[in-house]
Amino acid sequence: MSESQAESPPCLNSSPRFSHSVDDCNAILDDLHKKNKDVANMVQKGTKLSMCLYIGCANCDAHLVHVPPLPGFDKAENHKQLDVFTWLPGVPYRSSTFSDSSVCRLTVPRREWGAPAHEELHYIFIYYHQESERLLPGPVNNLVNRMIESTCPGFGLPWYGDMLIVKSKPNPVPMLLPMKDSEVSFVQETLIKLLTTGGFA
Repeated sequence: MSESQAESPPCLNSSPRFSHSVDDCNAILDDLHKKNKDVANMVQKGTKLSMCLYIGCANCDAHLVHVPPLPGFDKAENHKQLDVFTWLPGVPYRSSTFSDSSVCRLTVPRREWGAPAHEELHYIFIYYHQESERLLPGPVNNLVNRMIESTCPGFGLPWYGDMLIVKSKPNPVPMLLPMKDSEVSFVQETLIKLLTTGGFA
């Protein structure tokens, strides 16, 4: 049990269930894999890609994706140096507040009980400014909304826009770490807790 894992809300009693057909999911997954390869092929030789978690509007599930550093960097040292616009298109134009990296980016710390401070991990949730998306209106994130509906029926969000989750280690030297398949469930549960307890407010 980590220090950051608060008690689950009463509605969090099952894993997300989705209603896409197998053909739909396969087509979406094929497109995602193609874009992931395109991203890897676009960067210059020697550029380090970061493995992050992508929760897309039309996705059947959350997926690990490559994220390049911003132009001018061979390697991103922190989430502010990542070219998140690769997976969150239009973000800098749809909301002027996104230029401030403290806005629409929420950091969730995770440290095993009793572990030293230098073992703490950070999960940074990067998302679209919700009030701006409601006014536009922006695309609804069906994946996030299905996650909420399957665990908290009738909660009634909706959530707008794609989301990217970055993993980092702040101490002793700040660095980005690759997201792993084994962490996806933790991230999804954390996301549901944040959404249902006002964590993004």
